[in-house]
Amino acid sequence: MRAFRYRHLAVAVAACAVLAACGGTHRAIVVPAPGPTTPGTTPAPGSSMSTAQMVTALQSVETYYETLPHVSVSADLTQVAAHMTATGSFATATIGNGGIAATFADGSPAAIFADKPEDLTGTYDLARTRTTNGARATSASRPAQAWSAVNSHEIAFFVNENPQERGFHPGYVTAFAGAFVADGFTSAAGYGVDVQDVTLDNIVTLGGGYGVDFLDINTHGMVYNGQTLLFSDTGMLDAGSTYQPDVDARLLIPSTWLGDTNKDATYAFTFGYLKKYLHFNAGSIVDVQACFGANASGDAATTLQTAGVGRFLGWTGVVAGNDAYQTDAFLFDRLLGERSPSVTGLDQYASQRTPPQRPFPLERSKA
Repeated sequence: MRAFRYRHLAVAVAACAVLAACGGTHRAIVVPAPGPTTPGTTPAPGSSMSTAQMVTALQSVETYYETLPHVSVSADLTQVAAHMTATGSFATATIGNGGIAATFADGSPAAIFADKPEDLTGTYDLARTRTTNGARATSASRPAQAWSAVNSHEIAFFVNENPQERGFHPGYVTAFAGAFVADGFTSAAGYGVDVQDVTLDNIVTLGGGYGVDFLDINTHGMVYNGQTLLFSDTGMLDAGSTYQPDVDARLLIPSTWLGDTNKDATYAFTFGYLKKYLHFNAGSIVDVQACFGANASGDAATTLQTAGVGRFLGWTGVVAGNDAYQTDAFLFDRLLGERSPSVTGLDQYASQRTPPQRPFPLERSKA
């Protein structure tokens, strides 16, 4: 139903895509009547919506979603899309790959992420289950890490660290980054290795003089009118007016993720946003562990290629967190040189082979 796709960006490669709610059991259900429009969320004719109004409108989508019976992803999205346009806060709401591509009442874009792996198991990860975090929330939290010194050969990992978003595990990503250090990618060899929350501020920090050799992104993904969107942990209200030029340029899209009980409205970012702020070294690698990161529209290839990226890896459809992490572990174990006993520690996450194999060696020089 979905595949992990590798692209050498000098060559066009076809990729398939699947709908956000493919598979599973689909039953006819009664669509509840939309609730009343929240005061202040619908602009007067001809006027633009404020950031606060957009946030309120997006929060109301999540509130409505939580009232649904959650029979299937497709049923939920059908009801949510109908509700959105009925309230008057949204002019359009179109179900697509990974969520709902919408426009606010003033015509500006809005994205509703619903990248749930129903098609992998034939069952639906119920909202009541995914919003009861328990111990998982604590294990998903990680203290903020200081950045390495600015360098010309950066290996960067961005991971969604919001405790409400249960599919992401910063601990795994930290272990993967540690494998690079254990294999010799250290400051003494001219490299920097960092694991950071996927926030807009952190992306801008990475663009402040770092030369990116490898970038790994772990967060939600969807397709908006043929363009890949990746979910950030930067709240719209927290951002203030700092990123308004990028919002105006459609490099950032107001969004929410169905299942976040905090009802935070955040900015989703495009590959164009990465191109604007980051400096990719020639032949660099971008690895997107997000649903629909390698969507069939091809915007990843065209945008990242012009930014200097040489290789791109991503998923063509919905992917479960465990599948994504196992794929990364296998990839890194082979790239860094499989051996036994392990030097990198990746044997805890990827099955090793005897004799050791290294079919895809990284090209580098180390002190």
